[in-house]
Amino acid sequence: MELTIASALLMALAGILVGILSAMFGIGGGIVMVPLLHIGFGLPAAASSGTSLFAILPTSISGMVARLHDGTIRFKVGIVVGIAGACMSPVGAWVSDVVPGVYAMVLTAVFIIFTAYKMFKRVYDSRPVATPAAQAQAPARRAPLAYGVTPAPRLYAGCVGLGMVVGFLSGYLGLGGGFLIVPILQWAFGFSMKQATGTSLVSVAILAIPAFVMHALLGHVHWVFGIIMILGALVGTRLGAAILRKVNDRLLTGLFGVVLVLSGIVMIVRELVG
Repeated sequence: MELTIASALLMALAGILVGILSAMFGIGGGIVMVPLLHIGFGLPAAASSGTSLFAILPTSISGMVARLHDGTIRFKVGIVVGIAGACMSPVGAWVSDVVPGVYAMVLTAVFIIFTAYKMFKRVYDSRPVATPAAQAQAPARRAPLAYGVTPAPRLYAGCVGLGMVVGFLSGYLGLGGGFLIVPILQWAFGFSMKQATGTSLVSVAILAIPAFVMHALLGHVHWVFGIIMILGALVGTRLGAAILRKVNDRLLTGLFGVVLVLSGIVMIVRELVG
């Protein structure tokens, strides 16, 4: 796509949207940037992934800084996941240069839609019970382990495994990995949605670095497109952090699911229709 004033403005607006979603959902923005660059701006799949990773690092750091005041970021957990992921993300980036791009896009969409389903199920399961009688008849649900009481060996061993899987997928798909980190921190370790999204930004910032370097060496980065999106995203992260302060956990989870399912559907339709 030829860069014009109009396309640059559209890209900056897309960057603002990415920044808002990044600060709110801890996803780094790749889950939105990859389809935007591939579908909206016509970049090849590998270039969409590489350019997305270029923009993810400053976007996630900006989102993290914007959320420092709210106390929801668990830095030790985020660092463990991020370092484990950083060890595997170059492998994923290398695989993306070998495996055709269509597989990357379809695989991305499948992961996105599955994660959206889990988000909606979580919202449904946490709905308030109408009456005391109905509450008494409702089946008991096993409460997740709270962050503060999760045994440290289990927590950090799980974080290493999570980081390795997410790191590979981050490098291969050009995503920050937050779309997996956020729900797993909730399901496996009992984090609240806001804790999971805040902590995810730390991991995303770390594990994006080696995958970006690999994509850059392979020539997959469109530098001008990436810089324009970064400038927009830096504004968007501030807006997203402000919105987050007015949103509760249940609504945030539902909104996350909506963002995921829309992204996944668009990507599948684009690949099937051509």
